[in-house]
Amino acid sequence: SNTSMGGHAEDFTVEVPKDIRRKAEAFARKLKMPLCGVDIILNDNGDYSFIEANSSPGFGPHHHPRVGKARNVTKKYVDYLLK
Repeated sequence: SNTSMGGHAEDFTVEVPKDIRRKAEAFARKLKMPLCGVDIILNDNGDYSFIEANSSPGFGPHHHPRVGKARNVTKKYVDYLLK
């Protein structure tokens, strides 16, 4: 569920299979969104769906997830912009 609606952030970045990550990146390129967040639902059996592409994703859940590793996505975003 969305964190702004009471859900909590869980970071499973390293557990997302590389082929699904590549497909999410291709999905963002097709949308002409060089920088975005792609929300994915991934089932235990490997089925997945892209449910949303955010042109202005929130960074807070990545910095302070309830479950998973915190990631400094703000730094990566600024580094990308300054390239």
